[in-house]
Amino acid sequence: MQQAFGATIHLLRIITPGDFKTTRQLKAAMQEFAGQNQLQNVEYHIYAAKEVEEGILHFTEDAGMDMISLGVEPERIAGLFRKEISAALVNHVYHPVLTFKV
Repeated sequence: MQQAFGATIHLLRIITPGDFKTTRQLKAAMQEFAGQNQLQNVEYHIYAAKEVEEGILHFTEDAGMDMISLGVEPERIAGLFRKEISAALVNHVYHPVLTFKV
């Protein structure tokens, strides 16, 4: 899809008060992910917010994103559709939301 549209992939990590890691740690993890998945034309973003949902919504607005893709671990997919993240995104964002298994 990226090649078809000539899109830039923006990898985003939300830092919350309960889940702190350094910028250096997070950027290294994102670069490793991009390398393992052979992603090209990638930008890395680290955004601080009180809640993950809030951070995604605010980053999407601030950066003018066209689409949101969420990588979800298989054991967390059920939880994703039961509460917080998907509800906040689907109910408050006017962009397509794509989820995929990581």
